[in-house]
Amino acid sequence: PVGRQVVKIPEAQSPLPQLGESDSFMLEALASLMGKESVMKIFRVEQIIHNIIVTIDNLPNQSLPVNAMPITPVPGNLVTSVADGEISLSRTNAARYTPYVHLVGVVSTEKLVALYLRLYPLFQKSYEELGYPNKYFNDRVIEVIDNLLTAPDIKEPVKLVQPKIVYVYADPDLEGRSIGQRTLMRIGSNNEAKVKTKLQEIRQ
Repeated sequence: PVGRQVVKIPEAQSPLPQLGESDSFMLEALASLMGKESVMKIFRVEQIIHNIIVTIDNLPNQSLPVNAMPITPVPGNLVTSVADGEISLSRTNAARYTPYVHLVGVVSTEKLVALYLRLYPLFQKSYEELGYPNKYFNDRVIEVIDNLLTAPDIKEPVKLVQPKIVYVYADPDLEGRSIGQRTLMRIGSNNEAKVKTKLQEIRQ
């Protein structure tokens, strides 16, 4: 397949494992970037590459399968506040995402991209097995990053409504955004800015 921006795979220093046997390899690789304690606390330890591929592929869509997330769910429930009869996203809600956003900031972008290139054959194979035998995963990565970067820069307070069980954005334009963009808007303006900065560095 011809991609818009074909990645240059570095010469292998050691052979990569088979995709179905890559979990321990991935855990070690991630631990080299962010520390073993952080990895074991935040990442799920099974089908890591598959779950990364599924999640990335679904971020521009309206929803994604929660059981395929490569990381553990953010602890706690959504924190809201009420003023003058209107529900909004509480400023304190952003604190729930602090450990995740902190990792985004401390991980070296150069080392992260280098690891991506090193492991790219496994990512591509997993993407093909997901149902895209004639597509190039790196194209999808670029599309996803570009989609996330176009998420609105949220100004607090963010109004919510609760038509049923879950809260949704009161603004139909915000609620109609992709699941990736809605997640960025949910983590708070400061956290959103930090994640976007990292995404821009990766995109570069």
